[in-house]
Amino acid sequence: MKVAQDTGAKYTKKSFMAFLEGQPKCDEKWVIGVIRASSPDDITKALESLASYGNKERFEFLRRACGIA
Repeated sequence: MKVAQDTGAKYTKKSFMAFLEGQPKCDEKWVIGVIRASSPDDITKALESLASYGNKERFEFLRRACGIA
């Protein structure tokens, strides 16, 4: 079970990183799908670790989309 949790956490963090970097096809609609597929714990951990990573405007969008304002 631990492996599945680690995999989910890595997926969420790497997906958020791709969105923050502005990778092709990683737009707002795409990241909303990632958020819906991720657990609340994975989302919180990813946001905490990426607080100073990448584009600030995109990070603020992530926070709003996740319900953390």
